[in-house]
Amino acid sequence: MGTGRLDISYSRTEDRLLLVAADRAGERSALVLTRRLTRAVAGALVELLMKTSPEISRSTPDHRQDILLFEHLNAISAADRAAREDDTPAPTPDTPHAPADDEVAPALLYRVDIKTTETGMTLRLSDAEGSRANLALSRSEVHQLVGILAAKATEAGWDLGELGWIDRRAHLVVPDRATVS
Repeated sequence: MGTGRLDISYSRTEDRLLLVAADRAGERSALVLTRRLTRAVAGALVELLMKTSPEISRSTPDHRQDILLFEHLNAISAADRAAREDDTPAPTPDTPHAPADDEVAPALLYRVDIKTTETGMTLRLSDAEGSRANLALSRSEVHQLVGILAAKATEAGWDLGELGWIDRRAHLVVPDRATVS
């Protein structure tokens, strides 16, 4: 299933993240993520973002997370500007998703296969039965996903050290129109 929309919420009662992927035709697939799998996916995404960035590969190890943070801030800022220009109403991300009568109950996410592409990454999400959803994300969308995972992990009280570099964004002031390159 190619993805047209991805919603992530936190279930306090189950202490898990709920991911609902909807393709452009409206077909939905709901999966729940454990803390351990969220940590593994977030860590893998960050590692691949670092390995596939020309700016990061040219930098010294001491500066790599800083460059990734600037790239992340640029991607999030661009997404925020695009969202403000878009006139469709934004989803309510913290609203728990209750399956409708015609939907299948969420399945436990069992495996995530990640591959890099020229423009970003693809993620194949599988439960114990097999593939449930395929996501094709641009590099900017991968940054958005990492940001959402970080926010939801904070909401859940999960300490995901793999995303600690994002917390430093509060200490940075990025001038308008500033870019990494």
